[in-house]
Amino acid sequence: MDSGHSDGLDGMADSGFEFGPGELSFDADRVTEYAELSGDHNPIHLDQDYARAQGLAGPIVHGMLLLSGVCGIAQGWAGSNARLVSVSCRFHRPLLVGGRLMVYGRVIARSSTSIDIGIEAVSDADEKVLTRSQAAFRISSNGQP
Repeated sequence: MDSGHSDGLDGMADSGFEFGPGELSFDADRVTEYAELSGDHNPIHLDQDYARAQGLAGPIVHGMLLLSGVCGIAQGWAGSNARLVSVSCRFHRPLLVGGRLMVYGRVIARSSTSIDIGIEAVSDADEKVLTRSQAAFRISSNGQP
């Protein structure tokens, strides 16, 4: 598999080509900053006692914060001439604050103007966090995304 720090496809990846792992981590400061920026102050993301009372081992990362990081990794795989046009995902399990996420991708479809990348993400606790997820990109040939 390619590393998570690809310089993009540059015409080399056909359907089935695999990427990864790309790695993300989300510490308490990052989650708190996201809560401030997004206005999502749900205590399940910020309060240890509250999260535990909900049956979790601790606070969990906001889904949209996690997904934005995953899309950033997929963007790197797709390349600088690619523009994200759609994303779909299934959050299978939450990621605990402080946890690491390993992101894997596979080219599902590719043409001269688009690429679809299937995505899965696994926590450092070896639990699937994202499954059946996909990012679709439009590729520009003129150097502009």
